[in-house]
Order: sequence, then C-alpha cells, then structure tokens
Amino acid sequence: MHIVCASPEAAKTLAKRILFLAYEASHVMGNGFFQAREAVVEEQVWNNVVTKGDYGGFSKETKDIYADYVFGRMMKTHFTLKDSTICYDGDDKPRSGYQSWCVKYKTYTKLFQVAIESLGMTEQVNPA
Repeated sequence: MHIVCASPEAAKTLAKRILFLAYEASHVMGNGFFQAREAVVEEQVWNNVVTKGDYGGFSKETKDIYADYVFGRMMKTHFTLKDSTICYDGDDKPRSGYQSWCVKYKTYTKLFQVAIESLGMTEQVNPA
C-alpha cells in the first residue's frame, strides 16, 4: 500500500504521527522495561527511531523506517518514506506478539488512516 502526500514535509509529518500512534498503542514487553519511559512526545519517538535509540532505526540511504522497540515498547513497525510517499509492502495483518499496537489498530491500513485523520489530512491509503 502507499500514501502520496502533498509534499515531502507532509509525508514526514505523517510518518511521525504513524509511529507515535503505534507507540501510544504499544506496551512494554520483556527486557523493554529497561528502556521504558513515561510521558514521551511525538518528536521523541521519531528521534528514537531515526537515531536507532533502542533498536532498529532509519536508513538514510533507502529511507526505510523500522521501529523495533521504542522506549521499551515493542512495535516492530516498518515502512518506507521516499519524497512525498509512504509505502508499506508487507502483510496488512500485524501480529500482537510482534506489533503490540495491533490490539488497538487491527491493520496497518487502519493505523495509517487514523494518523491521516488525526492530522486533518485528505490523503488516501492506496493498495499497492
């Protein structure tokens, strides 16, 4: 699936919101309690992902975004940010044993749609 935004800045804003919503819906698992933090804001989640703060991270070469654990919360969420487009080419049915946010958002499509709506954007999630 992919989302084409109005600009690269809009795509980055949407990517940040996707990760933040996934973070808020996730929970601490296993040894993640060592990195767990309270009262985290959207920019902190984004910075944790792009600097590979806990695990995973952002590849500047390919613009792949991968959030494994973020402040101790298991997210295992990935997508690609390229110019004005966000792409996700995996299974749309996340598993709660890996993407703990899927208890709240049953699919990547739903997570992406809620992020778009929360920002007041009009972009559409398009099948690949």
